[in-house]
Amino acid sequence: MATSLFSVAALVVTLAAVAPMHTAAHPAVDTQELSALKQEMALRQQILSDVAQDLDAAWRDRGLALESRERALQKRTFAPLNGMQDESPTAKRQVRYHQCYFNPISCFR
Repeated sequence: MATSLFSVAALVVTLAAVAPMHTAAHPAVDTQELSALKQEMALRQQILSDVAQDLDAAWRDRGLALESRERALQKRTFAPLNGMQDESPTAKRQVRYHQCYFNPISCFR
């Protein structure tokens, strides 16, 4: 996933660097060539915009997945003891130890 994003980003940078050099108007350019160049430039800008939006969406989705994974891990780590009726006493003791270690005030409830 990261290599494909990197290759797409490299393509975007390359197109952005080549586009200004390639579309410079020459004095002997007629109107038909000029309109073709304008269409090509508009198409190139549309492609760059689409790729940028796709990259942004991919990174945003990845960030949301990481955040939800961290929240789930935090919920599991600091689960309340009364919600663990099916757990063994050892598991309850471990959770209690972690709660007391990270938040000593929770030991005195």
